[in-house]
Parts: sequence; structure tokens; C-alpha cells
Amino acid sequence: MTGELRCLGAAQQFGRYEFLARVPLGAGISSIAMLRPVDQQVAQHTSQLEITARPGEEKALVRNGFGAGTSVRTLPGPFSDWHSYAIEWSPAGFKVSVDGKERVADPAVSTAQRWFGFAVTTSGSATPGTSTALPVEFQIDFLRVYALAPGSSLPAVAAPPSTVPNAVPGTPQGHRWSLWLAVVATVMAAVALFVLVVHKTRPHRPPPSHRA
Repeated sequence: MTGELRCLGAAQQFGRYEFLARVPLGAGISSIAMLRPVDQQVAQHTSQLEITARPGEEKALVRNGFGAGTSVRTLPGPFSDWHSYAIEWSPAGFKVSVDGKERVADPAVSTAQRWFGFAVTTSGSATPGTSTALPVEFQIDFLRVYALAPGSSLPAVAAPPSTVPNAVPGTPQGHRWSLWLAVVATVMAAVALFVLVVHKTRPHRPPPSHRA
């Protein structure tokens, strides 16, 4: 069972995605931040950060699809509390940071147009047991989406969650990221994901006429 929130209208080539999130704790639950190609036929361009917070075994898998293949890195936790995440996809490579610390830097990079989204799922090799209380919530406090403006040497500038289009913060890597869309900020992201997850994971009761 899966609930997803897709930013299909924000597809672009290269980007930086910053979000503050808390993943649900429990066995058999995966929380995913994903980059999917517009052309679904080129699945080898899929990248994602998949976080599992099973008690005593918290980890994240970073999959970077770059067209010719997919690299996979495993990151140790903890991940069960609120953390800030950044996924940076530029001509220089694919990077993932957690709480301001770079955890993955891969020079291989996809050049396909891709959109960003979130998902929470119970599928995979492990399934929720009796120790995992359902429904669960993948909580997103905010999401900021940046587009690459090549050729800039601006210094790094922190942008608050309330920043609106036309702000242009830079990054330590020397790229210029133009904040052109505040996507699914605060309440919209959290509420939409909560509704999707509850709908997918809540047991459905039969109509009164079918009850014993």
C-alpha cells in the first residue's frame, strides 16, 4: 500500500530540494523523497532517498539513477525525529545532505527532466507487524524547490521557509539556485500526505447490510 504526493507541474532539469520532515517509526514502513523522470519509460533516471525507521535499525538508501545505471548507498540513522534534508542535482553530480551535513556525493548525474515527490509505503521485503501501529504519518513541515541558474558564483545564503519566488540564494558549491516555486509548503504537504496515508492504510469496514 502506498500514498504519494507528486509535484508533476514542477518538472525541471537539475534542481535543489530542501525539506524538513519526520518519518514514521515502525517495521515495514518506508518514507521516500523521489525524483522521477517525466518520461516514465526511462526508469533508469529515477533517484530517491528512502528512509526506514525500524526500532533499532534506522537507515536510509540513496539511489541515484543516472541513465547508464543506478548507484546505491546506505546511510546509518538515526532518522526517526525531525531532520532537515537537501537533495542537490546539478551538472556536477548528485548530493544528499542531512541536517546540513553532506552524506552522499556522487559525480554521476541524470540529465533527464524529472519531477519531485513524496511517498510512504508498506511494500517491500518487510511488512508491518503487530508492533507497527497503523495508520502512520510521513510529516513534511516545508518543501523548497530551486532551479539551477548556471554560471553564478554567489556565496551561500540561507533562505527561510517563507521565501517567495524571485529570491536567489546561492550554495557552497558555486551554483546559483533560483527559488522559483514554493511547492506544497507546510500545511498542504502534511495534510495531503496524511489523507493519502490514512486512506491507504485504514481498514475498510463493510457496509451495515454486510455486517453480522
